[in-house]
Amino acid sequence: MTLEQKFYDGLLADTAVSAALGTRLYHQTVRQLPPYPAAAYQRIATTRVKTIEQGSNWMSSGWVRFQVTVLDTDGIRCIETMDAIREALKTFDMSSDASPIGQAPNIVVRETVDVQPETKPPVFVALLDANCFFRN
Repeated sequence: MTLEQKFYDGLLADTAVSAALGTRLYHQTVRQLPPYPAAAYQRIATTRVKTIEQGSNWMSSGWVRFQVTVLDTDGIRCIETMDAIREALKTFDMSSDASPIGQAPNIVVRETVDVQPETKPPVFVALLDANCFFRN
């Protein structure tokens, strides 16, 4: 399973995120004129800390950074969706296939909220960057 799939599965396993987004969590780009709220995620960096190889088996661990973009025409709902994603990051663990655990090693490193007033209606955009520890 890819790190992107683990991230997707981990977010949508959270009831608040799945209630807010349903299936409108897209890899890399949100389709044009989606039902709102909608979100896209993408891997923006990977830092491998350790790789162990033994015969034909290997294990790697490190940090992967994902960026999540939430789009909505309702500013309050956009922030509530971002809050749900931030809380979900506390409950799932990308370091193994066994999840969730109580204390996930995921760290939110940046959050911003902006509005694109030139769109009709205006679209609120929330960005969240998170570092997630992985082992695969």
